[in-house]
Amino acid sequence: MVKSQILKCLLMKSKRKYTHKAILGESLSSWMHRHDRNSIIRSDPNISALASSCYKKFMAIKSQVISVDRDFKDSNDVLLKFLICHGVDVTSLGTLGDPEERPIVPFHYRRSYCYECFESSLQLIQSFAWKLEWRYMLNPFCSVHNTLLREAPLDLALSYGFGQRAFESHHGRGRHQARHDAMCIKSADIFNLSWLVQVRYEKLRKLAAKRGGSKNLDEYVLSIVRSMLMPCMRSSFDDIDLNGVLGPDCFPREGHSLYIQYYYEIYRVTSAARARALYLMGILLGWIDEKQARKSQGDNYFIATCSDEIFNHLRKSKALTRLLCQKLKNHQNDYMSIDFSSIAGV
Repeated sequence: MVKSQILKCLLMKSKRKYTHKAILGESLSSWMHRHDRNSIIRSDPNISALASSCYKKFMAIKSQVISVDRDFKDSNDVLLKFLICHGVDVTSLGTLGDPEERPIVPFHYRRSYCYECFESSLQLIQSFAWKLEWRYMLNPFCSVHNTLLREAPLDLALSYGFGQRAFESHHGRGRHQARHDAMCIKSADIFNLSWLVQVRYEKLRKLAAKRGGSKNLDEYVLSIVRSMLMPCMRSSFDDIDLNGVLGPDCFPREGHSLYIQYYYEIYRVTSAARARALYLMGILLGWIDEKQARKSQGDNYFIATCSDEIFNHLRKSKALTRLLCQKLKNHQNDYMSIDFSSIAGV
């Protein structure tokens, strides 16, 4: 079935008419794109091309990409002009685009999406809407459909119409989608445990947020996940998980030192890799016991199934082990404060 036929079928099932209002969880850049594309002011070429031209300039200035994020009010340098041109009161945005106090994949690395969410938005509002939560580094699963997020090509990250481009790419990369589906079937038990780890982390995060301790909790979890994605742990991952690892980034001249890999690899790996990293973290924290891990192993013969195996891999890099233990010490909190130093041999 061609893409146009798929779109036609989905739109025929539509339950609502198009709306300018942001849907639950929608990102600011998604709302801007929908508003710009469907506004009655689009008849003015100067206005209809405003956001698009700004994005083209944005793509051309690679050095400024880190400090600019189109999904947040405080870094969206085209938002004010956009609101004025479309006659929208900034107060009507409410909390849409407010800064998120949690680990976010940088804008120019965004590529994760939930296809089921795309289908839902098409049926509900006859438009593509992409969600901010797809950029949460520690949330590789869709919170609505409980499914592992998929990956669009990285060159779509800065696309003004990311949703539609990702949807079209999805139906133009049949072999890649087949590999993703096959991997999800092969590692279904592992991903089920990873999903439970994400759910548990989110519950703890809500509790910590009430007491103002969510940042330390995030950093604690992020430190472990980053360590699980380092080269010494590669035997626990499939090749498709690591699509993008050691690929081009914003620091090509710096090589791939320990710190460059530790801090930036998590931006480039797939959601599947981050899901496996959560699985390994669950083993380290005791959220997944060895019996569960071995039962879920299946054909994933080389994946670690106990904390001793993980520490044996980590000890291959003393610098990494020291860095991890120091990070955990700095960010210990009421919900996670396990000291790995003695166990890791540091």
